[in-house]
Amino acid sequence: MSTRLAALALCLSLGLALLAAPLPARAQDDLQANKDLVRRFYRAILTNDQETLPRLFAQGYQVEEVGPPSAMGGASSRSQISPDFRVRASHLHQAFGSLSLSISDLIAEGDQVVARVTITGVHRGEFMGVVATGRRVSLNAMVIFQIKDGRIAKTTELLDMLGAMRQIGYIKLD
Repeated sequence: MSTRLAALALCLSLGLALLAAPLPARAQDDLQANKDLVRRFYRAILTNDQETLPRLFAQGYQVEEVGPPSAMGGASSRSQISPDFRVRASHLHQAFGSLSLSISDLIAEGDQVVARVTITGVHRGEFMGVVATGRRVSLNAMVIFQIKDGRIAKTTELLDMLGAMRQIGYIKLD
């Protein structure tokens, strides 16, 4: 019995040592490169860089919105999300002025990067059918980026549209 316990202890200690071992330099470089790609993406969105945006995406890029249906369009709005971030960035800049973006968390594992961001701006143009209100709005989002060959292959997005719609006064919750 003590031999079995000793063998089990050895296996556990080896397993824990492997888990605690640092990643090889190449793997660390890949993770850092993936995080840098996501930062370049957000910089291009913030500056509405229409030349850089398409170069960041893989052929056949896919976008998926998860969570509750969008506040304005119901479940059908999910199929209307443009996978072309040039269009999405342009709409964002038409709807909001004085844009800023902060990345609260950026976590990389394997071929994925998870970002928690807040985009803030002044509602100066139509946004989801709502005319400009002049109100300051903060949109919180969590996005999972799947990276393939140094480009964004897919994003899975959870956007706080309810919060944004409340801030512009379209939805009132008592």
